[in-house]
Amino acid sequence: MSLTSDLATAATSYASGARAAAASPLPSGRTTYRHYPDIQADLKQIVASHPSIARSIVLPKKTFQGRDITGIEVSDHVSATDDAKPTFFLMGEHHAREWPSAEIRLSSGST
Repeated sequence: MSLTSDLATAATSYASGARAAAASPLPSGRTTYRHYPDIQADLKQIVASHPSIARSIVLPKKTFQGRDITGIEVSDHVSATDDAKPTFFLMGEHHAREWPSAEIRLSSGST
């Protein structure tokens, strides 16, 4: 186990190595994980690109830190509130440092 004293230098080194990585097999083509602002921007882009089937949502509860919990709904009748359709809920990035869960969620929304 090693301890890195200069995390900023280590992060820069890691990021430059990630940029040099081979092409990704992910539908997004990404070779690095998204950060929270990237995820929020990508969700907004999905809604903007597909307004007839996607809409932004904010859950009624907040995080323990008082932040909104946001997401998107995808449906062929996205404006309906009582269509009695079954619901499929896919959660991602719900624990810190578990970035792959966000990648899976966003990759399924962008294909």
